[in-house]
Amino acid sequence: MFKLENFKFQTNVSCEGYQCKSDASACLSTPGAKAIGKETMAFVRMRVNISEFLGYATSGHAFCNLFNYDPMKK
Repeated sequence: MFKLENFKFQTNVSCEGYQCKSDASACLSTPGAKAIGKETMAFVRMRVNISEFLGYATSGHAFCNLFNYDPMKK
């Protein structure tokens, strides 16, 4: 397998990690987030490598599509 350690890509990562899907779902609305003591779900665009992406995924972060991306980047 070919592995590029320095390859990074852009994605939107949630500002907070969530313990379970119901917590993440609750945070989609302000009242739901307040009910469990969290902020409404928000995202930040990040450049990550595969290891960083895996770290965010396993710590409960959510991901969102990029709607503007560099079409020249493969």
